[in-house]
Amino acid sequence: MSTTPKIFITGATGFIGAHTADVALKAGHNVRLSIRRAEQQQRLEKAFASHLSQIEFVVVPDITNAEDIRKALVGVDYIWHIASPMPTPGGDVRKHYVEPAVRGTVAVLEAAHTVETIKKVFIMSSVVALKPMGSFGTADTVTGE
Repeated sequence: MSTTPKIFITGATGFIGAHTADVALKAGHNVRLSIRRAEQQQRLEKAFASHLSQIEFVVVPDITNAEDIRKALVGVDYIWHIASPMPTPGGDVRKHYVEPAVRGTVAVLEAAHTVETIKKVFIMSSVVALKPMGSFGTADTVTGE
């Protein structure tokens, strides 16, 4: 049994999440990365190739599903919830960004509340919450998304 705490990270396929996972791995932490689709794993394995022994992957297709998240949290000590939908320019921001982001965060908190090993939950937002769409670039320097 490992004495190194395990961190569950959502959003590692995005800009902030990828950089956060990179810092955690370089600091020696074990991580369980949540991905929405199995095909995302290969890209992350390539991005974090020198740390594969520290990484587990779990597919959680719907971050708003507390039961799926709860299953992914078994054996986890800390949660870093960074995942959030990205609104598209011209889309309904409330419907396609705000409401799913809130439901996802609530689901993560509900799931964490039921898992006894969880010590802390860290929730991160981004500058996207403060600025209009179209004012940011789209390329991710770590994962290429």
